[in-house]
Amino acid sequence: MLTLIGRLTCSGFSSETTRALHTTVAVSAGARYRASRREERFMNQWRVFADAPDWSRLDGTPAPLNNAQRRRYLQQLTYNQRVQMLLSQVDGARAAVQEAKEKIETDKKRIIANKLKSKAKTWTS
Repeated sequence: MLTLIGRLTCSGFSSETTRALHTTVAVSAGARYRASRREERFMNQWRVFADAPDWSRLDGTPAPLNNAQRRRYLQQLTYNQRVQMLLSQVDGARAAVQEAKEKIETDKKRIIANKLKSKAKTWTS
């Protein structure tokens, strides 16, 4: 991103002493700093700035979403639906495991209760 404008020779010094002038792109000034901190490369890509509306109405009604905001909103909806579906599957699996454990416990208790039944006839008066 460095551009060489020219070479200036310093008067009074040997011709081998030169100084290179260059400029850098102003937009990338903070990009390396933000990249080192694992943030977005440009400030307008940061989620807070990207999702916030550019303007608002005086009566407080929200501004319409632009295309990128609408795309992110729909993407978040699909993620949310997928997460809800997977969580319901996990809850169903947990309930099935719990029911299976309870059934095994009741079967064990029933078997033990049948084994310990008295086989002698009881006399009633």
